[in-house]
Parts: sequence; structure tokens; C-alpha cells
Amino acid sequence: VALVAMPGSGSSRQYFRIQTDSRSLIGAYNVNVEENEAFYSFSKHFTQCKLPVPEVLAVSAGKDVYVQTDLGDDSLFKHVEKCLENGKFDEETIDLYRKSLDKLVYFQTIGHKGLDYSKAFPTPAFDEMSIMEDLNYFKYCFLKEQEEISFNETRLDADFQRLAKYILEAPADFFMYRDFQSRNIMIVNNEPYFIDYQGGRRGPLQYDVVSLLYQVKARIPEDIRLQLIDYYKQRISTVESQSSLTLSFDKYFPAFVLLRLLQVLGAYGFRGLIQKKLHFMQSIPYAIRELMNANSHWSLPFELPELRSVIDKFGLLLHKYENIEPEVLTISVNSFSFKNGGVPYDKSGNGGGFVFDCRALP
Repeated sequence: VALVAMPGSGSSRQYFRIQTDSRSLIGAYNVNVEENEAFYSFSKHFTQCKLPVPEVLAVSAGKDVYVQTDLGDDSLFKHVEKCLENGKFDEETIDLYRKSLDKLVYFQTIGHKGLDYSKAFPTPAFDEMSIMEDLNYFKYCFLKEQEEISFNETRLDADFQRLAKYILEAPADFFMYRDFQSRNIMIVNNEPYFIDYQGGRRGPLQYDVVSLLYQVKARIPEDIRLQLIDYYKQRISTVESQSSLTLSFDKYFPAFVLLRLLQVLGAYGFRGLIQKKLHFMQSIPYAIRELMNANSHWSLPFELPELRSVIDKFGLLLHKYENIEPEVLTISVNSFSFKNGGVPYDKSGNGGGFVFDCRALP
């Protein structure tokens, strides 16, 4: 049996590939038991609904360690990266997006029915608190880190309240995946499978569509994005027969684009500027450009003057974040004592390194 640590991501969960003589499995360790229980419960329900998710095979007594089926390493995002290298989104990748949207419709509707939302973590529904957390994530973890941007916090909070109130008007009796993006869509035999839905909750339709099609590093061309939005609306209309659904989807969609992009910048600020993870820091310019583009095109039935003023100034930040140097090999050498703290903490997230007993040296 071989056990190999997998690369870290934006969460604190640790994943390991377990290779046996007959199969490959994924082991996970997460100290947040409530989050794990949401994953166990949702996985069981989605499997019963015949949705393509990993099967949870074993759970430890403490519920902090579990083993699941291995869906491989071929994510939808890897297909997107090839398209970006080639300068064109090919039909095969666009078709994978269509297939993913097909399955999203079933997650949101069939997967929603009978789902035990009492297991949802950290909240059972996308409510006002959830929205304000996303907006404050942007304010505290990104905006306040920018010395170049001045703003009136009271007026910005008033804009946030206005935006949240509007978003809460959207129909919200569906399953909301929460982080429905191409890195969480694995491709197995040219079919999409789905991971990382443990943050799901009851909520609106638009958020997940925006999460996938406005993923900033995917850089989906606008004409293809619009085609895929139309495709999704056709598919959801075959499952949900309410005639008003498409109208409400279009009405609130721009507000969800704005909300999701602000949340993403908050996440990049936290992981990149605060936790100093270079990958997230280098992603900031993509999010800024997408948000500035949305700022120039959004159509809402009310004004958000302070927020618009803030985003209008984001051009000042592009040069700063576009010139971040690529990551280079860094070697840290530390002496330590087992009596005083032991082996130094590994800040890189790469799984530690080498330890040498040098006590015999002069």
C-alpha cells in the first residue's frame, strides 16, 4: 500500500491518495467534524439520487478521517487550461460545461428533494447572514488591505444591505452547491463527477451558475458564456415548470454576478494577502478585471454609489498585482530542539522536508 499526500487547496482539509494492489482511494483528514458530517450526509443522499459524486467507503470513529472513491486528477479546469494555452475554447470543453450544467440542474432540483439540511454546514440556508458574510469577506480581507483605495465604510455597508435585501427576493427553494466551479468537477470517461459540496445549503439557482461561468481564471469568452447561460435556462425550464422562473432568474442574475465576484476577491485576499499563498495572490488581477467589467455593465434597479466608486478605483491595483513574481524554490534551514517546540512548522504546505540529527557534529 502506498500513501501519497495530495497538493493543498484553499481549505484546511488534507487529502492523501491511497494506492492498493487492486485500486486507488482518497483518504481525507479534517478536524471540522460538522463539515465532515455534512459531506457524509450529502454524499449518501446524492448517491441515492444517482448523482455522480464520490462514494464514502469508511469513516473513523471520531469522524475526522474518511476514505472515498478516487475520481482521478482530470478536472474540468485542466481542460480549460489547455484551451487557454491554445487560445480557443474547443467544442469538447464546451460540451463538458453543458454536461456539468445538466447535472447542476439535477443537484438543484432532484438532489434538493429529501435532503437533510439540518446537516448543512455552517448554515442550512443562504440567508441574509450568509450574504453579508460574503460581502464583509471582501471588505475586511481584500478592500481594507489596499492602501490605494479610500472609501466611506458607513455608505459601503448601506450598499451591502441594499444588495443583500434584493438578492433575498430571488426564489431560493433549491440546493445551492456553493462552490460549483471547474476545479471541483472531475472528468471520468468524458463525464463530469462532482466534489467539495459540503458547504451546500438551501438557496437560489443563480449563485452556482455564476460560480461556474464567471470563474475568473477560466476566462470563458463572453459569447460562449451567454450560450451556456441560455443552455442552462432551457434545461432548468424542463425540470421546473414555473413560467416565472426564467424571468426571476434573469432579473436577479446581475446581482449574483456582483456578489460572487466580491466573495472571490475576499477569498483571494484572505488566502493570498493574509495567508501569503502565492497562487491566490496571482489570481487577484483576473478577479479585478472581471469585477471591473461587471461594474461597467451591471443593470440593477437601484444604485450602489459607494461600491461603484470603490470598484472604479480598482484600476490602481492592477499594476501592483500583475507584477508579482512567480514562485521560486525556497529552502529554509532551521535548528530546533525537541524540548522547545520540536520540528518547525511547515509554512509551505508541501508536507515538511528533511530532519537531520546533527548533535554529534563539532
